[in-house]
Amino acid sequence: MQRLVAERPCFNPDRAEQWRRKASNGGENRPADIAAYQLENMSAGMADALEAADAAAAAANTLRAQRRAKARIFDLALCNYDFKYFVTWTLSADKCDRYDYKAIVRNLGQWLDNRVRRSGLKYLIVPELHKDGAVHFHGLTNDAISVMPSDTWVHPDTGRPVKLSTLRRQHIAPADCQPVYNLADWQNGYTTAIELYGERAHSAAYIAKYVTKTAGCIGGRYYLHGGKLREPLYAYADEVLDFDGLAATHPEQMFDIPGNRFYCERIPLTKPFDTFLNVNSESPTGAREGAKAP
Repeated sequence: MQRLVAERPCFNPDRAEQWRRKASNGGENRPADIAAYQLENMSAGMADALEAADAAAAAANTLRAQRRAKARIFDLALCNYDFKYFVTWTLSADKCDRYDYKAIVRNLGQWLDNRVRRSGLKYLIVPELHKDGAVHFHGLTNDAISVMPSDTWVHPDTGRPVKLSTLRRQHIAPADCQPVYNLADWQNGYTTAIELYGERAHSAAYIAKYVTKTAGCIGGRYYLHGGKLREPLYAYADEVLDFDGLAATHPEQMFDIPGNRFYCERIPLTKPFDTFLNVNSESPTGAREGAKAP
């Protein structure tokens, strides 16, 4: 009701007096006039209850949107096996207004579109807010970017980039650390690029977590993506499927979903990148639903 009052002029509470005059004269009243009168004379407790219900509905919608975005990001990250780098982009204050999301996306978008056309760039990017409200981006890309050494390495304990002097002081060999690169042709601020390593599912979950790390949707978007990304295709089975034989021949494609009891396996089919995601709460057999990348 409160939303209707805000959006439709016919529900104007200022017309309640007109409704009173019609009522006293025995005249007929439109439903809009009746609703406006009732809203004006609503008790404070009822008004507070409506506001609380609206707030709860908005929060539930936001949570559902975040879950859909996380699932979409996770699926895209798993389907595109040629993602090679985890990249962070920031913008300098002298290059762009770091608090103007439209200007930032326009600046980054020009750079991305240029690489998509010229180099075949594929990307999946999630925006995030600094503590001061400025926007920066984290994302996955293929090898269609130019990188150069930054003379820093990922510290094995903290996960942060550190210089060679820090590693030597702590008696850590650089060969045991992941090197950190910079984008060679990004002139709008600071960047880091790290080659992906470890389980692919962990990388997908890591990039997806940035959706809920920032409250709300930044600039109306939860993520940016472009290039010729492989899209997931979903298929559902009504009967028990037995993939034990195929799973045994491709153990490297099996992984566990963190945080629940589900067991998953990605099994290559007829093409190198064809996979089948077999989800089961008990064992590899008895799959109920799956996802296949074309």
